Amino acid sequence: MELGCSYVWGPCLSKGKLPNNETECLDMAAYANKVGAELKKNGIHLYYHNHAKEFEEIKGKYILDWLYENTDPELVMAEIDVMWVQYAGVDPASYIRKYPKRCPLIHIKDMDKDRSFTEVGHGVFNFNSIFSACNEVGTKWYIVEQDSCKRPSMESISINFGYFKSRGMV
Repeated sequence: MELGCSYVWGPCLSKGKLPNNETECLDMAAYANKVGAELKKNGIHLYYHNHAKEFEEIKGKYILDWLYENTDPELVMAEIDVMWVQYAGVDPASYIRKYPKRCPLIHIKDMDKDRSFTEVGHGVFNFNSIFSACNEVGTKWYIVEQDSCKRPSMESISINFGYFKSRGMV
């Protein structure tokens, strides 16, 4: 709290890598609970930021679902990255709705038809559906991350900000 931050995100990987089996999934969840409990003592909330790899299945269940289903929602929250959810072939809005009490922070990105990064609102995402889901679950913050794009960084920032402004969100 010395920096005034009450949110921390991380991969919560107990062995420094994504799990390959049920036992490792449960180990990851136990580790996340442990880290989340320690952070909570200091008024900090732990958020798990996903990538596409967490949508690989172990025993018919996404790795990310193993994590959320086996952690305390008071200790481990979700920072869903919508780009990686869709990249993995999963509908971001549906996934956000799956964990309604865990999504106050949502990571916003967009991608082109060729699956490369682009500015928000300039790719293939259905942001009406995504923002509707976010409103339903009580999302408080949209975190825009602009990975590499075809334009200079400052131009991309302006485009992203303009998109949110055009929607009346800033």
